[in-house]
Amino acid sequence: MDKNEWIGLRNRHIPSGTADASVSLIVTTYNSPDRLELTLCSVLSQTVMPGEIIVADDGSTSDTTAIIRLCQSVFPVPVKHVWQSDKGFRLSLIRNKAIRQAEAPYIIQIDGDVILERHFIEDHLHFRKTGHVIIASRMNYTTRATEKKLRTRNIRISCMTLPFTFFPLFRNIRSRGLANYFISKSCDRDIKWAAGSNMSYWKEDALSINGFDNDLIGWGYEDNDFINRMKNSGISTITIKHNCIQGHLRHVKNVREHTQHNKSVAFERKQQQVTWIENGYRESYRIE
Repeated sequence: MDKNEWIGLRNRHIPSGTADASVSLIVTTYNSPDRLELTLCSVLSQTVMPGEIIVADDGSTSDTTAIIRLCQSVFPVPVKHVWQSDKGFRLSLIRNKAIRQAEAPYIIQIDGDVILERHFIEDHLHFRKTGHVIIASRMNYTTRATEKKLRTRNIRISCMTLPFTFFPLFRNIRSRGLANYFISKSCDRDIKWAAGSNMSYWKEDALSINGFDNDLIGWGYEDNDFINRMKNSGISTITIKHNCIQGHLRHVKNVREHTQHNKSVAFERKQQQVTWIENGYRESYRIE
């Protein structure tokens, strides 16, 4: 999209979308400028804008930087670009660096390969609660649907038109009543898999456990470890369905050579009630 297209999108949704300075939105990305563009389009279309947007960039090239700079000139709220050098999959580290830059007390965390339903931020703020972390689900587009989204840049989420791979006419229905029902059935349950692409929490709670573990490199289970240590420290979980809706754009799977190690670490810490890690948020500023 060129600047005029971004301005047109902004003018269609602003000032209907108001900014809430109490929340920072962290968007993680790595060399997926086409997907990041759709994600940021869906952010600009929100009924409630975050007070700031922080793009947590794990070493992308100039194509990604160009999109972010364009957004910085158009968006009605600050757009920060937090970048680190490309030394492999270091998602925990770049998230810690982004959290460090967050000025709001509350953080919503997503990945830069999702499309947000227009009430997404509004829903997270509705359900936020002191002493709790929100974990919401995501739905996966098929390869064909992903290609169409990237080609048409259509960010509309509709239960009748979006061909998700799992119960397309049910899971992507936004309903406050259904959301409250599933919350009552899953309050503070054991989390087998936490999707860091759809999560929100209080910054002070993240800092109380020293954030994400920088030593957990490679794909997988850094989010489970983060959530488990939160729970070990007394933070409760809220699991959301039918609100906080997002669709995940399909892509080539990340290399998963460290997955089993990360899973073992997360499980052991859960069993041992570990809360604090030695190489996390506090140490992130030292690492390039």
